[in-house]
Amino acid sequence: QKFGLNKRTGIDLTGEQMPMIKTTASKSWNRVTSLPWIGYGYESKITPMHTLMVYNAIANGGKMMKPYLVSSIQEYGLPVQQFEPTVLIPSMGRASTVKQVQEAMRDVVVEGTAKAIQSPYYDAAGKTGTAQVADGPIKYSDGVKQGSFVGYFPYDKPRYTIAVLVRSTPHGAYYGAVV
Repeated sequence: QKFGLNKRTGIDLTGEQMPMIKTTASKSWNRVTSLPWIGYGYESKITPMHTLMVYNAIANGGKMMKPYLVSSIQEYGLPVQQFEPTVLIPSMGRASTVKQVQEAMRDVVVEGTAKAIQSPYYDAAGKTGTAQVADGPIKYSDGVKQGSFVGYFPYDKPRYTIAVLVRSTPHGAYYGAVV
């Protein structure tokens, strides 16, 4: 909640879903299972844009920015409307902590579950993920899984962030490392 993951991002796109970060006040809170499952990334629903905001903040030394798609709208080459970067959170935590997260995400790509994406053309940092899916009519018992990779590059001077999410049937490849 401190990072604003329980609110819409404010990006200028229609149809952005409202995220759900479960709290003890939630009707579906379970005093036995909710807290441990939240620790594994379950019991919450955030959009890929929210995830990208967090990764961008890590790549940006802890500064979280509001996402936007265009820097200006022009008519006949003249600016009609300008959009400036907006800081949402000046620092997500101590600089040393952010640096440790950056290094851990770099290690995931160098020697961890994402080492298959290494390239001689860029250095990246990121994290793989694997999840069971329960969403709307899909129940955990249906066996649907989701694999993901979220990361940024180049590692030393980040310019790009990417999120890859792949849902799979019970018999398809779904591990984040494969994705």
